[in-house]
Amino acid sequence: MVFRAILISLYGYLASSTWMFATGFMVWNRPFIAGTIVGLILGDPMKGMLVGATINLVYLGWISAGGSAPADIGFAGVIGTTVAITGNLTAEEALAIAVPVGLLGAYLGTFVMTLCSVFPQWADQYAEEGNTKGVALVNMLPRQVLLFPLRVIPIFLVVMYGGDAVAGLLSALPQGAINGLNVAGAMLPAVGVGMLLMYMGRKKLLPFFFLGYLLAGYATKDLMLAATLGTVIALIYIQFVPSEMEAEEL
Repeated sequence: MVFRAILISLYGYLASSTWMFATGFMVWNRPFIAGTIVGLILGDPMKGMLVGATINLVYLGWISAGGSAPADIGFAGVIGTTVAITGNLTAEEALAIAVPVGLLGAYLGTFVMTLCSVFPQWADQYAEEGNTKGVALVNMLPRQVLLFPLRVIPIFLVVMYGGDAVAGLLSALPQGAINGLNVAGAMLPAVGVGMLLMYMGRKKLLPFFFLGYLLAGYATKDLMLAATLGTVIALIYIQFVPSEMEAEEL
């Protein structure tokens, strides 16, 4: 179990670092992907995929503006899926745990960025000296040194002890509290869908919403067909409809 804990901890760090060729934040840090990877490591990829997808629903309308994020979705995905598999929890029970964990991860991220406010001064000194390598090093290495223990240590402890601890806590709770967690976990995905619909409410995006609804309704037996049609339509839209910037130039 120690080896698996190390693998999951390293994945949790790499998914939020700069070492993944700029794909960590947009791909590997997403709960669905993180849940699938954690499930593979723990030997239950199907449950990992299910829990990760359930957690991902909450954050469908998630955005990070100006470096500020309402939650750390990678933290929520990795820890939520780990607790679900090691503690034998349902996706809804894991979701009720993953959301506050994501909020905690956002606080840790803010803490790291606060400490990182010192490093630009070092970069300025190297810039004045004409040391380009020093500027690049300060922009990459110090933050990773801070991020590594704040990611690896909590995830490692959760993998080793979190599942049993959470399972023991849930077994000690009255049935009413368990039912409340299940209800809250079932309602939380609606929040993510609602946030997504706020963006889809723009007039030029509404046709895509109804198109997706039709595809989901009439292509339920062939999801690959629905996904392929959606991709083709998106590519056609991008190719033939000018962006706002291009429209202004015209």
